[in-house]
Amino acid sequence: MRTTSVAHRVLRSVVMVCLVACAESPTEQRQDDLATARARWRTGGLTGYDFELQRLCYCPDETVRPVTVSVRGSAFAGLAHTDDGTAADTVWFRDFLTMERVFEYLERTVAERPAVFMATYDAVLGYPVSVELDGDRQVADDELWLEIPALRPVTP
Repeated sequence: MRTTSVAHRVLRSVVMVCLVACAESPTEQRQDDLATARARWRTGGLTGYDFELQRLCYCPDETVRPVTVSVRGSAFAGLAHTDDGTAADTVWFRDFLTMERVFEYLERTVAERPAVFMATYDAVLGYPVSVELDGDRQVADDELWLEIPALRPVTP
């Protein structure tokens, strides 16, 4: 009886080690989720759309003000402050001027293995709706939150 109990414990330990060793790393899971979302985005085939973007961080006021990005023919077409329609400076938003650029930015970020990367993606189109980033838990004020609360397809 005692041998069976010891054998079960050893077997259980071996199984647990295998499960842990075979599981995807957090970085791999993030990359897989992001790749799935990007594939869903590409499958949607949108070439004309407007999306609202707000970046929240310890950054200059100009960079955290909500903007609307316009894309036509899959190319950047315009950037305006959402609240009053005035032009926004593209310098502050160069990584977010099309959804493809947003995905590229997120892919680079995940590859850098941040301490925190949590994202939710639109269930239909796959674009990131909400992203929370923290490059290093030991560094103050390096956190970044991205919100894309709305995306509207535009027909040519």
